[in-house]
Amino acid sequence: MKYRVGIVEILGQFGVISLLMSALVGCVAAGGGSPNMAPSAGLGMLNWTTPSFTVPIDAYAMNLHDIQIVEAAHTALVLECVNGNQTLGASQLDNVREWLAAYWTPQTWMFGNWDASYVAVHGGQTSRPQPDVQLGPDLIGSDRQIACVNEDATVLGMQSVSPGYGLVASPPDETMKLTQYWGEGVGRAVADPRLVALNKQRNDCTQSHGYSIYYSDDGTGGLSYDHSWTDEQRIQAEVAEAQCSDDMNYTQQVVDMVATYQLDTIAKHQAELIAIKQTLDQRVADATTILSNLGLM
Repeated sequence: MKYRVGIVEILGQFGVISLLMSALVGCVAAGGGSPNMAPSAGLGMLNWTTPSFTVPIDAYAMNLHDIQIVEAAHTALVLECVNGNQTLGASQLDNVREWLAAYWTPQTWMFGNWDASYVAVHGGQTSRPQPDVQLGPDLIGSDRQIACVNEDATVLGMQSVSPGYGLVASPPDETMKLTQYWGEGVGRAVADPRLVALNKQRNDCTQSHGYSIYYSDDGTGGLSYDHSWTDEQRIQAEVAEAQCSDDMNYTQQVVDMVATYQLDTIAKHQAELIAIKQTLDQRVADATTILSNLGLM
C-alpha cells in the first residue's frame, strides 16, 4: 500500500456527485463567477471506447502516461527508502515495471452510468485495481515503511496529480489548487438549474425501468444500488441508467456545462495553472530520470 487515497477510492461504487464535490472542492463556493453560463456544445470531450471524458483543466494535469511514470518512480523511491539502499533486486524492478504498466481509471462515472454498450459488457461504476508495493513481510506496516511513505521528502515529492483520475497530492502541496480549480466547474454545474433539470429527466427515465434513485442533499442523484443484487442484476440496472443517459445525450450536456465553467476558472487563474503544470512536468522529467537510471526506460 502507498497510503494514498484518490477521489475514485473516496467515492466507491455507491458515490454520487455530492460526495465527489466534498472530496474535490471542500467548501469552494459553487456559485462563484458568472452564473449560469451558456454551455458550449462539444467543449467537453467524450471517449466512448474507454469510456472517459476530458475537460479543459485536464490540460494542466498529468495524463495517463505521466501518471504511470511518476507512480513507478514513486514505487522505486519507496523501495529504496524502506530497504535502506539504492540498489533494487530483480523482483523489486519487476514490481516497479508493474506500476509503469498499471492502468488508472478516470472519473468515468462521476455523473452516473453512460455508454450503455460498454456497460453491458464490462459493467459500470468500476475501476481497475493497482498493484501493490512489494515489501518483505517484516517491513509491511513497519515504522520504517510508514516513515518512508508519509515523511520522506523525496518520496512525498514524487506523487502523481490528476483530478480527472482522482489523484491529489497527499499530503497537500502547491499543486492542490489544480484539484480545487478542476472542481469549481463541477460545483458551478451542480448549482445550475439546467443540470437539475437534466438529472430529473434522466432519473425519471431510470425509475420508469423499475429502479430507485438515491437523492443527495443538493438535489442531484442517480441509480440507487441494492446490496442484494447479483452481478447480473447490478449490470442490468447500470445498463438501464446508462441507456437513459445516452438516449438524452445526458453526459455530453453535463460535461459541456462543466467544461464551460472551467474555461471561466482558467481565465482567472491561468498564471497559477501554468506554474502548476511546470511543476508537474518537472516531476515527470525527474521520474523519467529515475526510471532511466534503473534501466526501465
